[in-house]
Amino acid sequence: MKNGMAVVALGAIAALGAWVYGTDHSSEVDRDPGIAVAPSDSDGGALVEEDEYPLFVSTELSQGVWYQPSGTVVTVNTTEYDPANGAFVDSSVQYATSYKVNFVTARIPNELYVFGTKRNGDDVIEKWDLEEIPGAWVASRPPSALPIGTPDPSFPVFSLTLSGGSFIDPGSRIASPVGAREEIYLGSALGGVLYAAVDPDGRFLLVLDAAAQRLVQVPIDGSSAPSVLFDSTSIPEIVEMGCIAPRHEASLGRMYIMTTSRRDDSLGPESAYDARIVFFDYDNDGNLDDFTVQTYAQFVASDYSWSETYTSP
Repeated sequence: MKNGMAVVALGAIAALGAWVYGTDHSSEVDRDPGIAVAPSDSDGGALVEEDEYPLFVSTELSQGVWYQPSGTVVTVNTTEYDPANGAFVDSSVQYATSYKVNFVTARIPNELYVFGTKRNGDDVIEKWDLEEIPGAWVASRPPSALPIGTPDPSFPVFSLTLSGGSFIDPGSRIASPVGAREEIYLGSALGGVLYAAVDPDGRFLLVLDAAAQRLVQVPIDGSSAPSVLFDSTSIPEIVEMGCIAPRHEASLGRMYIMTTSRRDDSLGPESAYDARIVFFDYDNDGNLDDFTVQTYAQFVASDYSWSETYTSP
């Protein structure tokens, strides 16, 4: 037990089924998963295609998850590029949990963070490290070795490589990806999760809680208890927010962009949401130094120059 945060030994994630594969996307030119919104069961049934939550998008590899809110199964869907024939191949694998799943996000495709609710009502967060499978695309971005509060000027290189050097069709691989599962938070202080973002350097999670609309920082290593960074008293607009994602700006450094969940189609397809809170971490020490509240027009007029975008909210 670390500062009220339960940490358990790593164990295998139980895979419920084998690979599902065979869709060829070789004719696709632009593959855009669209706006990343959390899945909803408002239709009263199983999640459908548009409810997939995209975690990662690149030329060689795209990954998303499906889960029934309050269900106990997470389905990881992957689209991979086969350089031998130019085809894009889909595959899917399911994982069981012992708790109700509320949200899933990722730092890189093989490092997932799963948020849920235990039977007694406690919040739980698990880190899933999916193992490398020969013939599959593997993502790498070294985590920071520095603790929260220490500036990190490094800029780790993100890379995608083929494990084993050549692509193998998912149906011919030796196994589905399983991996290690670590409980990084267990308790009742978090207040649920509406949305969450992972520090690209692997030090913490930023959680927009479901109960009071607070922005909470959760250290991934369990070195300290979760702490409330902002709430509706310090930022009244936070109660309207429904999404948060990291960015890195050429001159301003690390930023986190929080947006409302209301899509304003009148502004055109490039306007993801109609209002934003922009948080700044100028020296990338994990502490948010400043923030500004902007309309979409003000955000565009700021003309930020992104060095890295990490995710696609």
